[in-house]
Amino acid sequence: GGAWSDGAEVRRAFIDKIVAGAAVAALLALPAAAAGYRLLEIDGLNVKWGEPLMRSGAEVSYGFAAAEVSMPGAINCRALAPIARLAAAWERDPERLAEIAAEAFGIWSREADLRFRPAAPGEPPDILIGAQGEPDRIAFANVWHGTGRQGIAPLTRAAICFNPLVAWSDGEGPDPAGALDLPTVLAHEIGHAIGLDHPGATGALMGYSNQGDIDHLMPGDVAGAVALYGPARD
Repeated sequence: GGAWSDGAEVRRAFIDKIVAGAAVAALLALPAAAAGYRLLEIDGLNVKWGEPLMRSGAEVSYGFAAAEVSMPGAINCRALAPIARLAAAWERDPERLAEIAAEAFGIWSREADLRFRPAAPGEPPDILIGAQGEPDRIAFANVWHGTGRQGIAPLTRAAICFNPLVAWSDGEGPDPAGALDLPTVLAHEIGHAIGLDHPGATGALMGYSNQGDIDHLMPGDVAGAVALYGPARD
């Protein structure tokens, strides 16, 4: 998919499949491939929230789509539908939905200097979460970035969308046959929304094959998040 310019903001929709990643051997003692992670590379740039500086922390807000949102230039999820289309996954309990989100975002904030918070009423969230208006596959993340410098660009917004036709589980109790774990898939898509790509098939939350329910980051996930944002603060 392509990128295009809209005023000072350069936008890019990221398709959730393997794409060329960045060479980040200089970020840590180990090369990125050996460390088990891969950074998103969009328009020749790595992308992250906050300052366009590696190993610098950021605060990111998130929220849920309550109405249709059109994203006509995106490669995937050109129409984001209300999160209510997935309500069966948490038995239509808003408190359980909030818990699922806190769980998925917390997986990342426990390891890296990322502070996630629910968007305030009326505040456009940095990461908007909803259902796919045109159901396809499992889930996708779209990201938009600003002007880059020295190979890094600041993320300006992101969207995560889930296929409402997929059978979803909220991670509590026995899963329905064939159901996918919503907290795990959300945590994976959050990884894309903060600047990480797929490092390979398995061995990390950011792997591109279904590995079942995952409630923590694996070493490669941690290394990638820390490369972008630095380690979590006490």
